[in-house]
Amino acid sequence: MKIQLEPTTLRTDSTGWKKVDDYHLESPTEDSWEDTRDHEQLHTWESAMRIAKEQGKRLPTDDELEGMKPEDFAGLLMGYRSPDGSFSNRGTSTGYWSSSESSWVAWSRYLYSGSTTVLRYPNTKAYGFSVRCVREENTD
Repeated sequence: MKIQLEPTTLRTDSTGWKKVDDYHLESPTEDSWEDTRDHEQLHTWESAMRIAKEQGKRLPTDDELEGMKPEDFAGLLMGYRSPDGSFSNRGTSTGYWSSSESSWVAWSRYLYSGSTTVLRYPNTKAYGFSVRCVREENTD
């Protein structure tokens, strides 16, 4: 069964976050960032898992993301934040976390502009990627 992803990135209130550079804010926990040009947020894997749980949501598993196409990940190509603190590839690519992990890495899916495929990578959990949670079906 194919899952549906929420149309917007996982967000948390960014009021009071500190300015990192001309375009980014950083959370007090230093594990979430917001691009001030369009208010999309990037999260470390730990942050994504924590915030999703706090909001009663969940990240898709790596298996659930298998076979998805770029159009299934509605949203902007936000690039990513490297563990060294640099922001890269805005407008040309983006990564999305899954909930699947293995020791110090977690599985992510990566999209590149102009590409018709979604690539799969293991990344250290310290990267800042976008997050699309699973849209749970209403069983009522």
